[in-house]
Parts: sequence; structure tokens; C-alpha cells
Amino acid sequence: MKYFKLDSKTVVSLRGADRTALLQRLCTQDLRLLPKSKVVESFLTDVKGKTLAHGWIIDGSEELLVVVSGELADKLVGHIDRYVIREDVIPVNESSKWSWFVVERGGLSLLGLEFDTESDLAIPKSVHATSTIQMTGIRTDAYTSDYCIAGCHTENLDDFYALMKELGGVLGDRLERERLRIEGGWPEFGVDFDGTALPQEIDRDAKAISFTKGCYLGQETIARLDAAGQVQKKLLRLRIPNSCEVGLSAKIYVGENEAGWVTSQAYSKQENDVILFGFIKRSFHGRATSFSIDGHPATFL
Repeated sequence: MKYFKLDSKTVVSLRGADRTALLQRLCTQDLRLLPKSKVVESFLTDVKGKTLAHGWIIDGSEELLVVVSGELADKLVGHIDRYVIREDVIPVNESSKWSWFVVERGGLSLLGLEFDTESDLAIPKSVHATSTIQMTGIRTDAYTSDYCIAGCHTENLDDFYALMKELGGVLGDRLERERLRIEGGWPEFGVDFDGTALPQEIDRDAKAISFTKGCYLGQETIARLDAAGQVQKKLLRLRIPNSCEVGLSAKIYVGENEAGWVTSQAYSKQENDVILFGFIKRSFHGRATSFSIDGHPATFL
């Protein structure tokens, strides 16, 4: 069983009776999906519609967990707290409480985690004989459909590693983890994009943005972009021959015209090519199918 350690994740817990109503006004996804799915992908945006964070919102029994990439706890707690007026909501930084992994999907059941029929959140259904590990799991295609996300309480981390060893788990390296991420089409905040990006530029509309939920912070900008259908750039995946290497931030061209730039890359066994994320300017989203990067031919994945 293969598994991978994820880089730092920010985890903010929202507690209080009004936690869902408040977060509904601050994120792009419709949290009315949570009673069934228990976890949704979403962006948190500022008043101008720019991305503050991207990741998952998890419905716990007495809290909502916002799990996003990067070290954003102070920024997010301050942002959420700014919009608490009379609501019963307390945002708490719990990043140090959790460690996160990518785990082969079949491995979750070995860890005693199972999914309900309609839920994308795995909860303990059985306890391994030697384990008292507090864990949760997320069903997502972020690292291809063969893997899930597993969260483990940091205080149980040594026990988790011991259990994985007992189960025949093999800890993979960062390069292989990056390959799975790019194959799965999962953009990483702080790697592929930052706080200057609008959510639609990240091309996760179907998974992370609701256009029917009503008003939320930044919604006016996002709705206007949806109506116009014109983002200035979009994060897309391309492929180049497997014998080629390009530098990060390398320019992407169509003929002599600069069409975009590379944000991350990895060799894909599945595609037998180098695959990469890159921002492509609006003029080349649809009409260009052939690009060049550092002199190498590239096409849409």
C-alpha cells in the first residue's frame, strides 16, 4: 500500500450554532450539500472575488473544518472573525492538531475507515486491534481516483506510521506525489496559483463553485465572470514529450506569441510524457492546440 505525506495544511475549526450560515456567506460552494456529502471542495474569497484559500470544508459533528493548502491560519482566522457580528461562531486554528496523507483508496478500510453511500467523508467503522488512532478520510480525485486523503491527529502520528508499516505501507516521495497530483488535476495554492487569482481562473468550477447558492463575499465578481465567460487566464494541463525538461515558470508560446507560463510539472507513467500545469492566456484557451515550451512541442492534456 502506497501513501504520501502532504505538505503543511491549514486547518481552521468553526464552532458555534451559526457556523454553517456564516461560512456559507464566505465561500464559493453551497454548504447545503454538506448534510449528505459531509465534505465539499471550495474557494474562500475576498470582497473582490480573489482567492484567499482553496481546499475542503468538512462537516464534523460539532464543528466545520476548513482544510486548505499553505500556512494561512492567522489570515483565515482573522478573515472569518471579521465577519462575525452577532453570530455564534468561534474560528480556531487547529493546524497543529492534524497531519495529512494521500493513501491508496483500498488502504482506508485497512485503517478502519469506511464511506457511507452518499458521503465523501470516511469515518471509523472498525478499530484496528493495535490502534487508537484518531483519523478521518476524504473521497476525492485530487490525486487520481486511486487515492484518498487521510487526516490523522498529530498526537497519534507515531502510531499511524507504525500501523502503516504493519500493514505493508510504503511511504512515497514528493516527486511521485506531485505526479499523482498533476495527473489528478489538483492545483495547489501557493504552487500553481496565489491570492491574485480568481476562482474561475483555476478551472475547478464544476467541483468548487456554486452559481445558484445566492450571495457570498466576492460573488458579484464571480457571477459577472460567469455571465461574460471571459477570464484573462486559466490554469490548464499540458503534455510534452517524456525526454524533455523545462524550467519552472518557463514561458509557453504559440508561434512567437507568449501564451502563458508553467507552474508545476512531473513525469507521468500513465501518460508516458511530462505533464504540467500552466496558466494559458484567454486568447489561446480554445483555438490553440499546439504550443512550445523551451523549444519543445506541447499540447493540451
